Amino acid sequence: MGFERPWAPWSLVFATFFVGPFGGAVLFGWNEKRLGRPRRMWTPALVFVPLGLVLWATWAAVVSSDMDWARDHRRMADIIGDVIAVLVAMAFARTQARRFGVFEQSSSDDAGHLFGWGVALFILKTIVEFGVMVAMFAAFGVDVGTWTDR
Repeated sequence: MGFERPWAPWSLVFATFFVGPFGGAVLFGWNEKRLGRPRRMWTPALVFVPLGLVLWATWAAVVSSDMDWARDHRRMADIIGDVIAVLVAMAFARTQARRFGVFEQSSSDDAGHLFGWGVALFILKTIVEFGVMVAMFAAFGVDVGTWTDR
């Protein structure tokens, strides 16, 4: 079977809320490998990465539009993107839950610890999203001072 101390799939759903769609792709893909299914490792990326790109495109549309309402709508788009990422994560957790149950019944090892990787992905997500927003501001000629002075 080849288990490598996989993470509990439902804890990955919780983590996906904080690390976003790209982090969810990494966590669920890596967990496929840890569950002994390396061929399915890229499957989560095929769903999560387009979701993340749509979220960034939505941010670009909001940033390039009227400033009176754009700031609130960017936050709304971010929340909606996180909720959709969690729903997708729940679907992946269902597909991994059975295999994880086999691991729990057949192995004396504990599940892998997720906290450190989750924190690292959250920090990476924050840095990347900040960079994306700065790039969007520059691309659309938005003055950061007018965006933040509300």
